[in-house]
Amino acid sequence: MGYLHHVLFLESEKFSSTNIMLTREVLQYTAVQLLYEEDSVFIPQEIDPISERSIISHITCKWIDSFLSRFDIFLRKQSGSLSRPPPHTIIAEKFIPYHLGCLPKRFLANVCDKNLVEIWKKPIF
Repeated sequence: MGYLHHVLFLESEKFSSTNIMLTREVLQYTAVQLLYEEDSVFIPQEIDPISERSIISHITCKWIDSFLSRFDIFLRKQSGSLSRPPPHTIIAEKFIPYHLGCLPKRFLANVCDKNLVEIWKKPIF
């Protein structure tokens, strides 16, 4: 299983370079996917002779913790509010005022139903 640690480490480096936030669940899913790849050294259903369990059953939170400690990887936690990339902020700043300006005109022209005002007052996230 040490070989899988090294392959998973290389995959985690790819995630870090693309700014994907690593979590235990992401690492566990990635490890399972690495086992199921066509050119994988392991067969996921193969029985480990020492523990008499399938190799896929070894990929647990404890196994991920041993991987993290072996390579001195520290998981970041999300703090504060989520940030948006600048292009999304610019789009939001342009389109929200535009649509808010169009609403009164649509109500005056009877294009929108006045009963929808109650629904729109409630924040939907």
